[in-house]
Amino acid sequence: MILEQALIVMLTALACLPAVMASLNALRLLLIPSPLVQDEIALCQLRRILSLSHDMEVDAHQVSFIYHEEEARISLVNGSLILQPGTQIFLTELEQCTFSVSDGVLYLHTGREGESHENALVPLS
Repeated sequence: MILEQALIVMLTALACLPAVMASLNALRLLLIPSPLVQDEIALCQLRRILSLSHDMEVDAHQVSFIYHEEEARISLVNGSLILQPGTQIFLTELEQCTFSVSDGVLYLHTGREGESHENALVPLS
């Protein structure tokens, strides 16, 4: 009797297993952050660094500044937006990246997979 009940429970669990696995797979896909979310996180980090910096010099291809009393620059290197010295990477797989200043605000213009984005970074003083 107990053996029969255990066998029924195991067969029922085995029958439900494919549905449970399919549901877990769907949930896994929801938990993977989209590239846009990752970009927003990177832009927040970049804004923080730039807001703590001074003596900014902006040209179309890079921004130079003093951060923690050291000279630093942000530029596009091999398709990635990188803070140097060092190699802190903010955005990846970029096809184009330029900087501009408009109305006293530093802007980042990026292009990836045929889409263009313009992001305000920090006000310049």
